[in-house]
Amino acid sequence: MFSWKPIYIELAQKLLTYRGQQEQLLTWLQEMRQAGLPAISVTDFKPKGTAIKLAEIDPFTFFSNFNRGIKNEHRVEILRILKNKMGLVAELPDDFDGIPVASSQKAWFFTKAYERDPNAIGLLWDFAQDVVTHEPSKLSPDLFEKCLQVKQVGLPKLTMGMFWLQPDNYVALDQVNRAYLLEKYDFTTARLKAKTLAEYLTILESIRDATHTDPPRLS
Repeated sequence: MFSWKPIYIELAQKLLTYRGQQEQLLTWLQEMRQAGLPAISVTDFKPKGTAIKLAEIDPFTFFSNFNRGIKNEHRVEILRILKNKMGLVAELPDDFDGIPVASSQKAWFFTKAYERDPNAIGLLWDFAQDVVTHEPSKLSPDLFEKCLQVKQVGLPKLTMGMFWLQPDNYVALDQVNRAYLLEKYDFTTARLKAKTLAEYLTILESIRDATHTDPPRLS
C-alpha cells in the first residue's frame, strides 16, 4: 500500500527544476498522446474557437495528467516514461491507493488562453515550489489565497494538488474525502471550508485530532 508515494515525492521535487523547460514537459505529453496513452490535451485556444499549441503548464496540471480516471496500467506507463526522461530513481508503484483524482474534463488548473489570467500559471509554479520546499506552517498565505482565486482551481482542486506533491502533509478536501469526514466524524460542511491558509491549516489540525491518522491513510 502507498507504493506510489516515493516516486510522487521525487517527481514533485524534480519537476521544480523544469520551470524554465515547460516546452519539454509539453513535448512529453504530446509524445504520450501520440503513443496512444490518455495524456491530457496540449491544445489551447486563443481567441475562442482558434486552436493553438499550449505554451505553458504548471506542476499541478502536470501531475493531473496521471491522476485522473484512467486505467492504472496507463498511469504506471506514464510514470515509467517520466522516470526514464527525468532520471528518477524511485520504483514504479504497484498501487494508487488513496489518491484523489481530478476530472478528465477539467484536468488543467487553469483556463484556456483566451480567458486566462496571464499570471495564473506563474502563481501555480510559485505555490508548487512553496508546497514542496516548506512545511505547512511556513507556506505563503498570499500564494495560497491567490491560487484559490485562479479560475478553475478552488479549494477541493488546490488541496488535491497539494496532496499529490506532498501526500504526508496535506489532506485533499475533494468530494470523496469531505463526504467521508461528514459521515464518519463530527464535521459539518462549514468546518471543511476555507478561504485562507490559516483556515485550511486549522482544518488539517482538526482532521488529525479527529482521525488519528495520516493523510494517505485517511484518503
